[in-house]
Amino acid sequence: MPPAPQGLNVVLSTNGNSATISWVMSPGNVTGYLIYRQDHPWSGFEVLTNVSPNQTSFVDLNLPDGSEFKYLMQAQYGGGNSALSPDYDANTQSDYTTDAWIVREAQGRPCLVVSNIPRNVSALRVQWSSSPLDSGMVYPIFGYDINEEDLQTINSSPEGSIVIPITSLTNGVYTFNASELPLYEKYDFQIQALGTDGKPGRAINPYPYGGPSYRGEPYIENANIPFLNGSTQIVENVKFLLRVAQTNNPFFIWNISHWPDNLNPGQRDYVFAGFHYRQSPLFAPPSMSINEFQPFEENAFYRNFCFDINLIDNLGFLSSGVGSYVQSDIDPLTSFLDPSTERIGYGFSSVLSLTYRFNTAQYVSHTNTSPTASLLSDSASQWIYSDDDAIGWNGFAGTISGTNTALILQSNVRNIYGLKILSVKWPSRQRTFPTITPGTVIEDNLNGSYFAEIEQPTLQTVGYFFGRLGIDPVPGDPTFNVTNSTPSPIIIPVGKPFSLTAWAKKAISNGYTNKFAYAEQYFDKAYKIDANGNVTTNETGILSPYGEFFPTEPGKVALVTMPDIDNTNQCGTGVVNVIKLQLDVNHDGVMDQSFAGPDNTSADRPFRFWANNDYDRLHDVDCSFGSCDHVEDDLDPGTDGFPLNSLPDSQFTDPRTGRPAIPSLRDLEDYTRLWASGLSNVMAIMPTNYTVKLVLTGDAQLRIFRAYENDGGTNYLFDAATASSQVAQSASLYLGLLTSDSSITLSGGTNLGEHFIFCGAQTGSAEVDLQILDGNQNFVADAPFYIEIKDIKQMYERWTVGDEPLVKPAITATSAKEGVVLPFQYLPPTDNNTPYILLVHGWNMKKWEKDRFAEAAFKRLYWQGYQGRFGIFRWPTGNGITDTLSAVLHARNYDNSEFTAWTSATGLLNKLTELNMEYPGNVYLMAHSMGNVVAGEALRLAGTNHVVNTYVAMQAAVSAHAYDPGTPTWTSGSTPDIYANYWTNGAPCYFNGVSGTGSRADFYNTNDFALNAWLTDQYWKPDHGISSYPGYWYSTPGTTHPSGFYKIFGSGANDFSNLYFPTDSYVILAYCVQSRSYCLGATASASGFTPQDLSSVWPGDTHPELHGPYSAHFWHSAEFRANNMEQNAYWNQLLQTYKLINPQ
Repeated sequence: MPPAPQGLNVVLSTNGNSATISWVMSPGNVTGYLIYRQDHPWSGFEVLTNVSPNQTSFVDLNLPDGSEFKYLMQAQYGGGNSALSPDYDANTQSDYTTDAWIVREAQGRPCLVVSNIPRNVSALRVQWSSSPLDSGMVYPIFGYDINEEDLQTINSSPEGSIVIPITSLTNGVYTFNASELPLYEKYDFQIQALGTDGKPGRAINPYPYGGPSYRGEPYIENANIPFLNGSTQIVENVKFLLRVAQTNNPFFIWNISHWPDNLNPGQRDYVFAGFHYRQSPLFAPPSMSINEFQPFEENAFYRNFCFDINLIDNLGFLSSGVGSYVQSDIDPLTSFLDPSTERIGYGFSSVLSLTYRFNTAQYVSHTNTSPTASLLSDSASQWIYSDDDAIGWNGFAGTISGTNTALILQSNVRNIYGLKILSVKWPSRQRTFPTITPGTVIEDNLNGSYFAEIEQPTLQTVGYFFGRLGIDPVPGDPTFNVTNSTPSPIIIPVGKPFSLTAWAKKAISNGYTNKFAYAEQYFDKAYKIDANGNVTTNETGILSPYGEFFPTEPGKVALVTMPDIDNTNQCGTGVVNVIKLQLDVNHDGVMDQSFAGPDNTSADRPFRFWANNDYDRLHDVDCSFGSCDHVEDDLDPGTDGFPLNSLPDSQFTDPRTGRPAIPSLRDLEDYTRLWASGLSNVMAIMPTNYTVKLVLTGDAQLRIFRAYENDGGTNYLFDAATASSQVAQSASLYLGLLTSDSSITLSGGTNLGEHFIFCGAQTGSAEVDLQILDGNQNFVADAPFYIEIKDIKQMYERWTVGDEPLVKPAITATSAKEGVVLPFQYLPPTDNNTPYILLVHGWNMKKWEKDRFAEAAFKRLYWQGYQGRFGIFRWPTGNGITDTLSAVLHARNYDNSEFTAWTSATGLLNKLTELNMEYPGNVYLMAHSMGNVVAGEALRLAGTNHVVNTYVAMQAAVSAHAYDPGTPTWTSGSTPDIYANYWTNGAPCYFNGVSGTGSRADFYNTNDFALNAWLTDQYWKPDHGISSYPGYWYSTPGTTHPSGFYKIFGSGANDFSNLYFPTDSYVILAYCVQSRSYCLGATASASGFTPQDLSSVWPGDTHPELHGPYSAHFWHSAEFRANNMEQNAYWNQLLQTYKLINPQ
């Protein structure tokens, strides 16, 4: 089946009434094109129209209602239709899609965090609505009893939207305010990028606070809940739990109507309190979930257990709504209750019956933002409820005196955590609840509630425990142990939400030494840790008080808790290691490791790089000139002695060792950098049985080497000494070929470092993942990037008016195709300031050589940080001249090509006109050698139309007199100086008044080999044709030959035809006229051109000199040959000349 049409693009008119569909002409004998349209997402594609094979665009004037219509197309052939093209959404621009998360900042407010924002995006549209799965936010978040609907407030999320200008983001972050997002509502968001052209990107659903989080907390609602500091309540709650415990059992809740796991039960060796609660979902393991109101809800609930005379009923019982029950386990042998397991459980029959409760539903309905006062002060909680059945566990012992039973409060009795029982309030007959101290005897036949005074614990923070929810056992988990320490290392990637809990481990100074209280901590700041392990004052990432951390850059980070409320000088510090696989996506030379920076990738916006499928090798050239020159070139197998079976550079092996290696310095321009940032920190502290590896998923392949530079810099591209070391040591620096079938293990190596370089070994798309696995090969952490490796011919445009010598050039350039590589065209630019550089090649080039020069230019502009677009204009030059002998044997080759160059100018002008319409004022032209004939004539034909911003003539093989008759002459010549005076004596020069470009520059070399040879060609003009016809002649103008120029085609007296101006100007210039001046490219000061002496941007000349420095043949095309280290300054100067970069 023939391939699908390429380059499908749809542009809506500004009024939205029509759509222009365009595409690249398909190869082969196309008989027509079918255009399909889908009018609605729920409908199929139907044929819209059938157009002719010569068309490359169609205007749809009958658009459907709505904004979700799409197009696709198919080429028709005699033997059947092609494959269908990918569909194109007329209303969205896929390049505008960006990644987004919703996270919480230091005050608990929701933030929008975006990354990978395309340059042409001007704003973000944020839309929100109620969830389709439920009706909104439920309060209390967990509820004491989910069946009591009167305790639930359902806040429905209002629908709304705002447009956020990109300029309103700070480092990719936008914090919503309460006027935009009302408090305590729950939101479902959609984010859509808006382009400067008015087109939106694809709408995406951002990740919520914690879900799917990075191996941390499970899904959290996107609720706008401000930070409520419950630190005081948390400490009071752990103190209560320590004091309420019995002598042999911790406090626990057991209720006849339900079992609220959210009310955290104490353990035998510790208690805990915080803002996370334990859930026991049906058919799922227990987990910890967040409840921002829990410290206040528990604080109020526990207050119901405290003595208050006003809450004692007439029978002497506590009437606050709580009670107690005796509970025993079943003996598995007898199936009866086991008396030895008896313990007191506490509970309540109804939430509504509680005297004290933090009414969360009411609180949020009034949009309160300040925490309520604590309710468990030392005085308020002095005596804590203990059922009369519990007296045996609270320090009482029975005594018998006659028929009366009495109780005595024993001395030095401690509860399970080692806190002493100081006194008890008992009902007494008068219901006055007198206080008894140890040694006191009371009656044992009175009903009522008892209240024990347990000494207040003296707590001392002895350490901090940090744990990841869902990964590490934390206080409250059945497997947590007081001997647990913070796991290390904690590893997370940049740009993934992560949750960490912090607990102050508090010893009980006046209790048992092996019992503890864990008070959950709020977080304060996230600080960078320097290379020496010191915590700096530089903040990083986005950290909420609840431990939700969004890392924005790699490195070690200290997550610091808020100060201890009893000791403000004491804070906890949890260390996390943030990793990232970093690329220089925008190739500006800076590895921007920030989350919001331009060097991030996603599945929608992968890093695009070219395959290293060329042949950059050192070889000998120009040996016929007396001394061989040694040059690195991009070769063609089977040409000029280069073996046909040679492998491309991505498969090159060192012939001495057989190991994979890099063949040349030139080949380094096909390598880009990869940093595994933060990996060294991890490798230094991770267990020895951990595994670190690179894993690829997809069909691309990468060849990876360690970077020679310790800092992972760019000197391998620009510095010859560094590049030489990288190449010389490449066999030992080789890491491996990364494919979907073959990962690369990094752990266990020595001197690995974090810095690598790689090339594309096979085209395709892939996700590359840095994975860290534990000793059981369980996943610990990862950091991915996305890449697309392309044939470089699919990254720049190749326009041609013909490539066969002596074939008349076309007047319209078409997109070139060779072999299996389909024609490539850019989609219309989305930025009105997008620059486009077009190269016009010179003489004596085969098709593959034209592309190699273009690809060298593309790569070297790329490494200068050029962000625009690039193309080559190919014309049918002669070729095959390899040495002096071939030049003599094909003497007319050059002048035939010059004639073709003049006649190719119309096609170039038409292409420049098209480009200037698409890139108005941003088309930049560079022409090399004879290509300046094509370029100069195209700009002359343009007249007063500025089709080019700036034109750079590179070693221009065109007469300097054509631009400036005042430049030096080298000969008197036998023909009139038509270049200086076109076409009569005293007339202006040929290119006089040319204004097709805004400015011009002359990149010249006065010792240029080829331009010196050009003088020889000029000397022998006119081309008499001594041994062949036609021959070109000049004689003094007269009746026989009015212009003086004529062409003979036989030996007869009348076997000639006269040549006239301007009809035959191209023939006269190519075959007849001698230039009195030197080439423009060998002239230092031609009027109208900004001069650039190439010797000032080239390195010192180490090539064989023929007539002075830079006179070797190599230098005529040096900018395309050799390597980037030598030619870096050239391309930098070119972009400065274009004013596309600032002078350095």
